[in-house]
Amino acid sequence: MLWNYYISVTPSKNDMLIEAKGHSDVQCIGSSCQIIGGHSDSNSFLTILTKDINEVIVVTVTARNSNGNYTGVRKTFLIGIEWKDNIPFIDNSRNFVSFATDRHIAISGDDLDALIDGKIYTSRTDNQGDYVIDADTLCKYAALKIDADKVKLVAKEIAEEQSLVDKLKQELTDQTTAAKGRASVAQNLVDRLQREIHAREIEVDEVNLSLTTTAHEIDDLQNDLNNSLSKRDTWRTAAQKLLVVCTDNWKVFPIPNKIAIEMKNINDLSNDLPK
Repeated sequence: MLWNYYISVTPSKNDMLIEAKGHSDVQCIGSSCQIIGGHSDSNSFLTILTKDINEVIVVTVTARNSNGNYTGVRKTFLIGIEWKDNIPFIDNSRNFVSFATDRHIAISGDDLDALIDGKIYTSRTDNQGDYVIDADTLCKYAALKIDADKVKLVAKEIAEEQSLVDKLKQELTDQTTAAKGRASVAQNLVDRLQREIHAREIEVDEVNLSLTTTAHEIDDLQNDLNNSLSKRDTWRTAAQKLLVVCTDNWKVFPIPNKIAIEMKNINDLSNDLPK
């Protein structure tokens, strides 16, 4: 099915308006000329033309229904823009491949392929061709603006740039891996130090608890000592009283009741003294 089933064109002296029919979207995948818009899905874009200079564009149409939903139809066309009576036009009577019969250009999915010296130069990036190249360059090749040597040179430059990008990505990956390794070592060290700190905190808590217990025991011993000293003083006082009583009543026999009481008090006190 030809492109004019999906898009319409409106030419003027210096440009051509490319519009999607119905509610569909149109996108310019590649071009040999300047375009305005068309770099993403939209209803239209404009090609900027120079009189009598043929151009090539690659257009992808995404069909949508009245609700804007994707219908499952997506078509890509390689279109040649020519000139007649100072007005650009598109020849819909033939399947355009190039403005020269020895230049083999073909649509591949949504991308563009060119066969040059037995090698495939493609705008795809899935490693399906021999060389990767941008669609704009292939459109210029199809429009006879550049030759095969230029295509090869551009492809070489792209390959070198990609190689550099891959190298930088690998270096970044290596540096990231090394940084992650260092970070892992540092984290392990931090974890170990935290475990050691936690263990020391437990030891300190145990020591503090032991000190607190010892302090309480010391307080209890001090209280016991104070009690013992107090009882000792009481016993000493009682003994002094007994001495006085005995001195005053040494001729009296049997021992008076008062002396007996004092002696009992002394005996009781003696039982309470520390052993």
